[in-house]
Amino acid sequence: MLKMQFLGKGVVNMSSKLAKDQGNVPYQELLDKNHALEAEIQDLKIQLEEAEELRRAISEGDLDALIIPGPQEKLIFTLDSADRAYRVLVETMNEGTATLASDGTILYCNRQFAEITKMSSGAVVGTSIYGFIAPEDAITFKALLKQKTSVGELKFRKISSGTHDRA
Repeated sequence: MLKMQFLGKGVVNMSSKLAKDQGNVPYQELLDKNHALEAEIQDLKIQLEEAEELRRAISEGDLDALIIPGPQEKLIFTLDSADRAYRVLVETMNEGTATLASDGTILYCNRQFAEITKMSSGAVVGTSIYGFIAPEDAITFKALLKQKTSVGELKFRKISSGTHDRA
């Protein structure tokens, strides 16, 4: 139990096990701490909502993979599912392949795609495909990306050892 006694001049006397060492605390200091705690609670509520949305997406099958920044490279966690045979096929084929988000973010690339970009797969994942596409093909690619199924031919930017131009 916390007992508070207003002593005038903006000073409050608090008595509890937690407040014994603090003695008289100015009222404004208590208000400031209260506002800071309220802000922290709001931040925690937002984090909880995001965690609940992530849990829902995983449980309803709306999520295939998580990309988490690691100390040196991005960490990719994929959910085991029926697409394992497809992934083995894509990984062993001789052509470069990438899986993209609707905004052009690369979610996955096979070894051959990484070799084409002269980067590691971990470095490619999370970047924008627009950094690899020739500028004159960017508008065409955006139109192809908006379609559910599409086929098109695009040129890559000239890539020099381990770097590429960003769009």
